[in-house]
Amino acid sequence: MEHAAPGRVRQRRLWSCTEKRALVDLASAAGSSVTEVAEAFGVAPSQLSAWR
Repeated sequence: MEHAAPGRVRQRRLWSCTEKRALVDLASAAGSSVTEVAEAFGVAPSQLSAWR
């Protein structure tokens, strides 16, 4: 788990249904990988799988 810098509170990102669908679609597209999409958007690969 990644920790925020001292004195900073890490805020949780809330994803809309539309955003979740778009990320799942990107990860499912030919030529892309779940890991690459997850890293690009700061989401855990397991989270993308759960949304799927």
